[in-house]
Amino acid sequence: MPLVTRYVPQLALQAKNPIAMIVNDGRRVGIIRPSRRIKIQAPLIEPATIKPLPKDIVLVRKSRYAQRKCPPKPLPLMSLGVKSPP
Repeated sequence: MPLVTRYVPQLALQAKNPIAMIVNDGRRVGIIRPSRRIKIQAPLIEPATIKPLPKDIVLVRKSRYAQRKCPPKPLPLMSLGVKSPP
């Protein structure tokens, strides 16, 4: 917060949008700390090895639902007019 209160007035005097500047460059200049939770680990892929998909490929999969035939739940005894035993 001290960095924001120090630099926002300076950016405003220079007729720059401080919010846009912080969003765009905040991590690079150290105002926004990097996240410690997520570390992206992915292999590097050479652009030359990426090939376009064939024209006839289907990208949306047909939905599948479980084929269970569950019986209906029994009605409570009170709805049938039966009194519960004492």
